[in-house]
Amino acid sequence: MQDMLKRKVKKWIFATLGISGVLTVAGGFFILMVATSAVENSQRAVMEMVARAQASEDNYFNSEVLYWQPVVEEWAEVYDILDWVPELMAIMQIESRGLIPDLMNSSASAGLPPNTLEYEESIVQGVRHLATLINHANTLGIGRDRLAIIQSYNFGIGYLDWLASRGQTHDIYLSAYYSRNVIALSGGNLTGERFDYINVISTGNGKPFLYIGGGNFHYAYLVRHLTFMMHVGGAYMVDGGILPLDPPFWITSGFGPRWGSHHAGIDLSSGFGAPIRAVKAGRVTRVVNNFGSNDGFLGHPGGFGNVVFIEHDGGIVTVYAHLMSTVPVRVDSEVAAGQVIGFQGNSGNSTGSHLHFGMKRSSITE
Repeated sequence: MQDMLKRKVKKWIFATLGISGVLTVAGGFFILMVATSAVENSQRAVMEMVARAQASEDNYFNSEVLYWQPVVEEWAEVYDILDWVPELMAIMQIESRGLIPDLMNSSASAGLPPNTLEYEESIVQGVRHLATLINHANTLGIGRDRLAIIQSYNFGIGYLDWLASRGQTHDIYLSAYYSRNVIALSGGNLTGERFDYINVISTGNGKPFLYIGGGNFHYAYLVRHLTFMMHVGGAYMVDGGILPLDPPFWITSGFGPRWGSHHAGIDLSSGFGAPIRAVKAGRVTRVVNNFGSNDGFLGHPGGFGNVVFIEHDGGIVTVYAHLMSTVPVRVDSEVAAGQVIGFQGNSGNSTGSHLHFGMKRSSITE
């Protein structure tokens, strides 16, 4: 349904503008660049419509993107950035969802007109461009600022120079400032005009909007959210794992900034009482009623309610919180991927029925 809506929007734009406009993909939403000022009002209306159509950002990787994972891995190895494969896959998901030939929207980074590169060409350039950004960040002494590097894929390499010159690391406030006062301003948006861009990431960042012509200052957090899903959802799905809730479900709070703190997990909802499944085979290490972490574990201020912890191969522990009181598993029991380990509830510190799903390495202490 959502993919159909996107195709209709894109088809309508091309049919309406013909050769007088060029549609490009940037930062998870489409920016329409039109040659004449006579269509400025139409430009804004279309931009806002497309942004609204895409505001409910992808929460896991669709098949069109996963199809290209071996190619991404191949070229990531060539450019010695294999550890960035999850981010590269997330960039593709945001930029094209695998539905547009310029899969990674990388033509512009090669100095080419938008949508020039197609399929593997786009991937090669996208990987090369990210490798260039990583090397440049290392040269500037900010190579550990992974979010800044990701954001510069959307903003351009100048963002890294700007951050380094200020001696600062990426955050949502600096990203929004740069979007408004550097990118949008240089493009002629002199007043900081903006439009609504509402999803769990932008809402969690406390800034549910974008500046016209200012790129997507939420970009790094959108990518990080998706890489989290690749680690605990997408990658597990490819490697014999599944999602913790049966579709359809909604992500009610994403991975990343939330309410002034870091929410290192995702909140999902499929309805009160919905079965919760182990994402992969493992051993139940803890079953706790009214779990009340006081150390902000996984970015939660405390009060997980009824929670199950499962340890998987490699020392990965997945966490399923706010469950109903009926928990059909016990400590030390072995569970299979997809086995029901609880039911969606509203226990603990919760604003409504949902599952808090998190992941952590090594053991967990209360």
